Amino acid sequence: MQQITLNKASFRFFVALMGMWAFLAVAAPVQAGDIFRVTGVPIDATAASAAAARTQAVASGQKAALTVLLKRLTKRSDWGLLPQVDAATAQGYVRSFQVAGEKSSSTRYLANLTVSFNGPAVGSLLRQSGLHYADTQARPTVLLTAEEGTTGTILWDETSPWRRAWARVDTENSLTPLIMALGDIEDITSLPVSAVDAGDLAAFNAMAERYGTTRVLVAKAEFDPASTSVKARYALYTKGASAPRRWSQTTMAREGEDKTALSKRAARRNISRMEADWKTRSIITSDERSEVTATVSYETLNGWVGIQKRLKKIPAIQTLNILAVSTGGALVDLEFAGTPESLNVALTQQDLSLTDVNGDWFLASIR
Repeated sequence: MQQITLNKASFRFFVALMGMWAFLAVAAPVQAGDIFRVTGVPIDATAASAAAARTQAVASGQKAALTVLLKRLTKRSDWGLLPQVDAATAQGYVRSFQVAGEKSSSTRYLANLTVSFNGPAVGSLLRQSGLHYADTQARPTVLLTAEEGTTGTILWDETSPWRRAWARVDTENSLTPLIMALGDIEDITSLPVSAVDAGDLAAFNAMAERYGTTRVLVAKAEFDPASTSVKARYALYTKGASAPRRWSQTTMAREGEDKTALSKRAARRNISRMEADWKTRSIITSDERSEVTATVSYETLNGWVGIQKRLKKIPAIQTLNILAVSTGGALVDLEFAGTPESLNVALTQQDLSLTDVNGDWFLASIR
């Protein structure tokens, strides 16, 4: 185990300098989803009766949903090593499920299935297969959809197939969740087309702050005249960055696919790309274990309670030992999987930051 310790005297020194620390006043953070929840799985089965067809459809849908989840959590390069689970076994990992859009006859049953899985059990299944997986969801990013029209950029169009497609895709429970901008009066006036075209950093920072996060993703679609393809250009604006990160994807329409269906598939492709990037950053691929003793800063005891709750949400932290507590600071010992650098990736998603100051570690809220 890597041992990184902080001399106890530095805790007293830190308390004396507590005035140097302050929380950033920002909007309340948007709520993330559940990475162990899979939505919109189509189910369809035929049996001797409608009840039997429903039972069969739900069982096969739960198996399909588990496959979706296992791929969500792991790297593409490991998909060939995923455990093969039959329908009966898959049910053992289900915490709850819901059906919507039910249709049935005397022998057939159709619906859409949403399944919530038992996270620790799924994690154990992957570990038993020797696979590393993502167990931390990134902070939500605000999504702004746009289209390239004949007269320029089109924003805030509720009738746009591109916007409607993104609204119908499950981005909440992704590893990299997206929260669609409301497009209300405040959004429209604070982020006009001119600001988007100019890449106005201040305007994007203000929008991120309004939604309680630090990032805005602009997803701009350009359809060919026959709608046989869509080229999507993406720009990810992160608060504090001097320029956005840009990439693009072109998706070709399949036979019989309309503009909305094409847009949904293009949206899902980008979600998969963002998730792949996140998995590269967040998955701990070594068996290294570390320990850090750090000073924690806060302004109130309620703030300290909030920090503890956020620390307990981080799966990589195996042990949290509280060594000392005062009205303005605490001393904690953290035992965790990975390195301090990998832990900081997870901490950031909980609005926390771990900083090394000349060999002394300090943990603080960044909001």
